[in-house]
Amino acid sequence: MIKETLKLLSKTQKQGLVIVIGLSIFIKILPFTNYISQRISLMFHELGHAVTAWSFGHFAVPRFDYLNGGGVTDIFPRSIFFSIFIFAFIGVNYFYIKKYSNAYSLKKWWIFVVIYILLFFTEGYNWLISFMGKGGELLFCYLIAWYSLSLLKTKINTKAVAYLLVSVLLWINSVQDTLKLILDDEEIAKYHHGIIQTLGGEPMKNDLVRLVESTGFHFEFFNNMLLIIAGIVLFKIIKSTNTPAYSKARFYNYLQNLIQIMAAQAKVIKNKPIKTNKNKNTDLKK
Repeated sequence: MIKETLKLLSKTQKQGLVIVIGLSIFIKILPFTNYISQRISLMFHELGHAVTAWSFGHFAVPRFDYLNGGGVTDIFPRSIFFSIFIFAFIGVNYFYIKKYSNAYSLKKWWIFVVIYILLFFTEGYNWLISFMGKGGELLFCYLIAWYSLSLLKTKINTKAVAYLLVSVLLWINSVQDTLKLILDDEEIAKYHHGIIQTLGGEPMKNDLVRLVESTGFHFEFFNNMLLIIAGIVLFKIIKSTNTPAYSKARFYNYLQNLIQIMAAQAKVIKNKPIKTNKNKNTDLKK
């Protein structure tokens, strides 16, 4: 199965992966470069919290304390207007998928909407925000790898290799940290006491600890879930050659089509006739 999956990669993509894996090993061996790689993971960790919070109508700003090795994301109360904008954006994408995609994609859109609404109006979205610190590292790992591998499809270039290196380091650091929280009793104790992540030297309650307290699930459950997700991400990265290559032109085309759909829907609403009851008897005299 692994051989069949690797066959999906082009020659230059395989070369890029070999270069990046070699560089990753070198970076993880040296203390200083390993320190830098951990801080990169921290940045994407906090971005994972922030992006998820924004997705559910909260303004959020990540803050970093590289000296003490921690970070925190300031999350502000949910904005009604921002929430309306998000639901409108999701709604417009329905018309986009209906016009430019197939019935299967439309079915996936409905599944996404049902899950999103369930999370939005329950405590579930707060759980997701907490989880998407560590989960966000893996999500960004996949997105960056997809982009870099699309650039490496036909030729090797420095920019693509650099992006792929960041992606691989995100994956390695995520798996390494998760394994420590499963196998290393000392690291587990530190994590539960809030010593690993600090901001300004003050102990903090870590993400998985909050999830354990708020959901009732065991600490091991979330760590095992992260390992499973890491495995899925690795598989999806290798298979990303089957997905259309990311490009700015493709993104701009999507935005342009979305704007056209919004304009068309606004025109339909504007020109829609107001229904009146023609049979209504306005003569009150009998």
